[in-house]
Amino acid sequence: MPYLVRRLDEGESNATQLWRELQASGFRGGVMSVRLCVAALRGGPPRTRPAPNPVWRRPSPRRAARLLLNNDEHGEMDGRFLDALVAAVPEIERALAEVKAFTVIVREQDQAGFGAWLDRCRDGPLSGLAEGLRRDRAAVEAALALSWSTSPVEGQINRVKTLKRTMYGRAKLDLLRARVLAA
Repeated sequence: MPYLVRRLDEGESNATQLWRELQASGFRGGVMSVRLCVAALRGGPPRTRPAPNPVWRRPSPRRAARLLLNNDEHGEMDGRFLDALVAAVPEIERALAEVKAFTVIVREQDQAGFGAWLDRCRDGPLSGLAEGLRRDRAAVEAALALSWSTSPVEGQINRVKTLKRTMYGRAKLDLLRARVLAA
């Protein structure tokens, strides 16, 4: 203890450095005990390093897509990243416009707009999606025209599959029926 008081009076306030010096003279304690002792001698809590400035990391493809679709969600660094991304790949802007147009079509259930959207996307960056929707056009138009959906049935199928998955393959029909009816 007198060694620490003397070194603190000399101006050395780095607890890790003091711990190294004490270790060289035979001290077997840990660095935290020296930090606590130095803090008590100083009359305050132990000093900690200031938190480093957060480093911006490039967003994952999924996060980048979400940032593109939600303009008001991003900060300054993300905004600069998106500007650079759109400048490097100009097709992104067109794809983004088509995605937003498709969102409006689905939300407003606009069948006529869907046909025009398919024609616009034929040669654009969303041509693969448009081709898939064109192959299943009758189902898409039915979804846009009709007010009901198969969501409740899909939910039940998902519930049964989850039950079966939790049974680790032991779900024969009789046991599965009992679990479905009990759940």
